[in-house]
Amino acid sequence: MDTIAHAVFTFIVFHRVEWVWAAVIFGIFPDIIGNGPIMLESLITKGKLLTRRTAKTRFAKFWNPVYNVTHSLPFPILICVGLSVFYGVFYWPILAWFAHVIIDIPLHNDKDGNAVPFLWPLSDYKIQGVAWWKPRVTIALWAVIAVLGMFSFF
Repeated sequence: MDTIAHAVFTFIVFHRVEWVWAAVIFGIFPDIIGNGPIMLESLITKGKLLTRRTAKTRFAKFWNPVYNVTHSLPFPILICVGLSVFYGVFYWPILAWFAHVIIDIPLHNDKDGNAVPFLWPLSDYKIQGVAWWKPRVTIALWAVIAVLGMFSFF
């Protein structure tokens, strides 16, 4: 899913809790950290905003491990445990990071971009899902988000 869709989805799911904005930040965190620097570098050097899957930049190889960390379930688990120990209670907003990764797993593949390395560094196993950026898939995703929003707000 694209970053905006992750933000809207996260807001819809968590809009009734006081920590909704912390959840939204965690919901877009994997894309902002994992893709943002490459997109920004492409904009500066090539004059256009390229996505991670199409950007052939000098930083692309450097950012692959960063993408792997932000899109892998073991890392939010470790951070969740750390935050929960620090705060003394479960840190609920981090659930949005888990949701981001879980939603992305069936919506990425290596043929059209990058499949999600959801078990990295424990395993390189990836599920070859559908490409969310294909028009039919994008339309279906936004339709699902719209329906969730209607049921959630009305």
